[in-house]
Amino acid sequence: MLDTLRKKNPELTILSVDDPEFASYGCVHKTVKLPEMKKFLYGVERTEDEYYVPGEPALESLEEAVQFTEDMFGQVPCQIGWYYGNGHKLNALEYHKCSEILYEYESCVVIVGHLWDIKDNKVDTKDLKLFYVPADTCVELYATTLHYAPINAEGKENFRVVIILPEGTNTEPPVLSGVFPEDKLMTAKNKWLIAHAESNEGKGGAFVGLKGENITIFKIRRSNIMNNLPEVKIGIVAVSRDCFPESLSVNRRKALVEAYTKKYDAKNIYECPVCIVESEIHMVQALEDIKAAGCNAL
Repeated sequence: MLDTLRKKNPELTILSVDDPEFASYGCVHKTVKLPEMKKFLYGVERTEDEYYVPGEPALESLEEAVQFTEDMFGQVPCQIGWYYGNGHKLNALEYHKCSEILYEYESCVVIVGHLWDIKDNKVDTKDLKLFYVPADTCVELYATTLHYAPINAEGKENFRVVIILPEGTNTEPPVLSGVFPEDKLMTAKNKWLIAHAESNEGKGGAFVGLKGENITIFKIRRSNIMNNLPEVKIGIVAVSRDCFPESLSVNRRKALVEAYTKKYDAKNIYECPVCIVESEIHMVQALEDIKAAGCNAL
């Protein structure tokens, strides 16, 4: 995917988020997977071209949220929100006085800079770096990292991202004294933003301070990608014999399916409720059930 993206954008240097150069901007949390949040996010229907929710109670109430609230943010109150969009331009840069954690369900590109790249509230876009983030990746961007909305790399409409920040971030802007030079950059709580003149943000009144090109990324269309991998939905059937109690087979089946869905997409696995107990009748019932569920593997 990254090689194809580079061919579509030969004038840009796009590195992998696993490249050592990313270390000063953030890190990747390789053990984090959020299948339950994905179920919610992909069930949301919106018509806007771009949409952002700072805090979503439906996400914050899930068990998957605990790793952020208890561990990554050190038990400081945080919010778990979401974003979807179709952007392909930089448009602006923002920063917070804290880390921001993103979970990307589709591949994307993040354009980043360092806080010390700001000179007199201006940033030259030629000093920015581009990093490719593969699908199903959790990325932390440090407090010293300039960033903005991830850019859709695949051309898939309305790609979705989970965003975790300290509570109150990106909500209504406070009233400021104007004493500090960066006050003019604040557009929301804990959010300082520098816009490009070509962007809607800049035209809408945000401080214009991005110099140079408004970096544009040409997306990969899925029709251009060869996919030799079959779509598989596997059916899990428990089998019991004389020396193997039915209840033990059923419990093992349930445990296997539960372990799978914690890490992977639940739509790719099906738990058949029929347990085969040395009976052709049960076997026929199980086969009919998994066929009805759309399974193509056992």
